[in-house]
Amino acid sequence: MIPRVQSILDGVSAAEVQQVARAVLESPDAAASGDHRWEELSAVHNDARTLAIVRCSGTASVGGQTGGWSCVVKVIDPSVEANVAAAWNDPTFEEKVYELGLLQDTGAPFRPARCFRVSRPDENVKLFWLEDLGGAPQPPWSLDLYLGAARHIGEFNGRMALDPPDLPFELPVDVHRARRTASRHYANMDSLLELRSDPLVRTALGDVQVDTVIELSTLWGQVHEVSPRLPHGVVFGDCHARNLFPLEEETVAVDWAGLAVDPIGADVSVLIGSGLSWSIDEALMVVQNERQIFDAYVDGLRQAGWDGEYEDVRRAFFTHFPLYLSFSALLPVWIRSGGTKQQREFLEARFGAALEELPGRMPPLSAHIPSYAEELRRLLE
Repeated sequence: MIPRVQSILDGVSAAEVQQVARAVLESPDAAASGDHRWEELSAVHNDARTLAIVRCSGTASVGGQTGGWSCVVKVIDPSVEANVAAAWNDPTFEEKVYELGLLQDTGAPFRPARCFRVSRPDENVKLFWLEDLGGAPQPPWSLDLYLGAARHIGEFNGRMALDPPDLPFELPVDVHRARRTASRHYANMDSLLELRSDPLVRTALGDVQVDTVIELSTLWGQVHEVSPRLPHGVVFGDCHARNLFPLEEETVAVDWAGLAVDPIGADVSVLIGSGLSWSIDEALMVVQNERQIFDAYVDGLRQAGWDGEYEDVRRAFFTHFPLYLSFSALLPVWIRSGGTKQQREFLEARFGAALEELPGRMPPLSAHIPSYAEELRRLLE
């Protein structure tokens, strides 16, 4: 744990921990024992404003009975300059969702994690004391978990489109376009062209030609030209599997800073696309079952009563998906550029292997690029 975070947590008073324990246990009379513990859950974050995610646990007595309690604390500093990959997020959205209990009762089986307290140990730092979801199935997910989450997200998106929520802040529109710009995707594609004969590129692409990757990139840009005319609704935004916790009858989500009004289908685009950027085994399972996961999402939309065009949702699916699919081709670019220590740590934590090892594992993913380029070309005709 970095010294700054340790100092912040050391400054949390026993009285504050007592209040949180009472909220977790839903008992105003609970008496925390004072022996709470901190455990860092993740050391690599895509948003530089997230300083740490830690579990706080301890014991408390209620009605003469002693038992355990826990919650997860997200430590953020909104004053930190946002890194490029997260510049489209707005931490104030997340704070209001948690502090005001927003979007808990939409009627869809998809909701924010419960928030027990929002505290501010100094003028910059905020602590979100959240529901501990460690009992939910942990990644890598099975196909059934992806199908269930996709269906729940679809029902949430459908309900949000038909009955937009009254939120105390104005949501940005078409954030998917800002995410494309933030990704430096086109600069990376220029570098890929320069490296087209590099052995690492040929290793990562297998039998796929660089020109096919460039075509997919060009078609992705054309999607973003037509996407503002697609059906829109409120989307969760940062809809990757590590932000989601599938329970038996619902999916619980954390990190609500990405709320936006985007094309219906953008959320499942991130859910499926991000699945290609974790372990190779998970990525292969996701891409091989992509249409089944997508159709589960559409089933959720229909369950909510949304009756729009299937192909419009499919077009919206391509607002993010090509970015993730092209990672297999761009890994050699990132390796040759040297990158930053932070980027290397993030990518290696994300893919679960040393960066230099990854190109050799990419051909089974790269092999899907031509079929998606062909589908997208048809959808844009």
